[in-house]
Amino acid sequence: MTPSAVPLDGRPFGTPEPRRRPRSALALRAMIHTLGHGPVLDCTTVNLGADGVCLRLPAAMAAAAPWLATRPNLLTLVLPGGVQTEPIEMVRVWERNGSEQALSGWRFTRVPAAVQQMLQGDAGPQVAGPPGRAGDEGDDGDDAVELWDYVNTLIRWRWLVCACMLVAGLAAVAYARLQPASFTAEARVFAGLSADVLDNLSTNVANRSPLAKPVPFVAVLQGTPVKRRMVGKTYAVLLPDSTTARRTLIDWAVFHGVDWDTAAAALAFARPLDTVGERAREAAAMGWLGSMTTLKQDPKDGILSITVEAEFPDLAAQVANNYVDELGAWQLQNSTGKTEQNLTVTRARMDTLQRDMAAIQRALEAFKVSNQNLLKNIDGFDLVLPEVRTRLDSLEREARLKEKLLITVSEQYELLRLQREKEATGIDVISPAEAPLHPAAKTVKYAVLGTAVGAFAGVFLAFLADYLQHKRAQGALQPWRHAVDEDLGRLRQLARLLTRRAAH
Repeated sequence: MTPSAVPLDGRPFGTPEPRRRPRSALALRAMIHTLGHGPVLDCTTVNLGADGVCLRLPAAMAAAAPWLATRPNLLTLVLPGGVQTEPIEMVRVWERNGSEQALSGWRFTRVPAAVQQMLQGDAGPQVAGPPGRAGDEGDDGDDAVELWDYVNTLIRWRWLVCACMLVAGLAAVAYARLQPASFTAEARVFAGLSADVLDNLSTNVANRSPLAKPVPFVAVLQGTPVKRRMVGKTYAVLLPDSTTARRTLIDWAVFHGVDWDTAAAALAFARPLDTVGERAREAAAMGWLGSMTTLKQDPKDGILSITVEAEFPDLAAQVANNYVDELGAWQLQNSTGKTEQNLTVTRARMDTLQRDMAAIQRALEAFKVSNQNLLKNIDGFDLVLPEVRTRLDSLEREARLKEKLLITVSEQYELLRLQREKEATGIDVISPAEAPLHPAAKTVKYAVLGTAVGAFAGVFLAFLADYLQHKRAQGALQPWRHAVDEDLGRLRQLARLLTRRAAH
């Protein structure tokens, strides 16, 4: 008969796989047995290493022992002199059945310390025995089998994983249905760049240097000053009773905190608040604002998306559009800050010159009125009263000087205003936020999220259940069972004792 190869890991036989540790060709007597299952099978080792072994046994014996495929199996080596090692826990990786004999590769999963010390070493197992036959080693495929064992575990416990996914998905859908309706409004804007930034960008492109980082508009809108102004603005909300109320976001946060109960909110507003209470209420409103807002800026095109989710459609749209207004004001102030400062200084100087000019003109007119008789024939009195001519000339020169200075400063002020208009860059509103007509759909999102969480939980429980099943087959859980039985016995004794005392 032609030998047949039955791979357990789905990999064709003969595919080379490097072993993690060397093997030594040794022909030792060995015994395979499973705790609590079947008889002991005598076999012979073909090669032996610290991580696995290749075994040869009669084909009829291998066919008559289906429990070889169960896990875990135990291997006992018979060393020269008849000394037997402690049992080694192993799993079967591959098998090759022929007409007379069968070869199988095994990977060790638990090796006693004494046996591990004997098997370790670059030269292979430190035991004396007849060498095995060359060419009968076979390939155990350690690396591929580890992954395949995980797949087999998931296949065996597939219904547990599916049940966890189903339960988690249904629970998520039920949770989504119980949540109050919410409305989502989105505004999209593109922030312009100032002239200086454009110059820098052109210089960087010419020099082939990295571009500067974009302006952090998200960080600006998430800052405390912007949030404080946002919660202090008035928002008009259409209530369920068809009445429109205008309140700040701080007041609406109180309504939100009492589940939009008007009576409970009225009681909260009736209680007087000190400074600490007002700051706490403002902080609560800012936290609520942050929880309902999602800010996302695309690094490629710089488009900023402002998404607001609120219990009322008009409230969501107003909050999003107020964010746009705050961003526009910040961008305008940021792009024209230096020019605005120069405008302020120039305007103050112009006001001062205007006041001085008015004062000089009043002094000149008063001097002319008080000396009008002399000024009619002043040429004839120059030799007699020279101080009149001197005072008049001084006032007229000072008036002309102030007038020239005022004209110069006024021209400079107009130039700065033109420069401010040139530098001013606001934001381009691509799509303002509009009040949505229908609430946001959450069922699908929660269902997908719940199913994913259930899948992770199911995989974890599958591996845990498989591990406990193996430990139970080895008898490793017996001490735990005995301990639990003892504790339950003590509890029963304590219950009987308390019952007797209560009866007496």
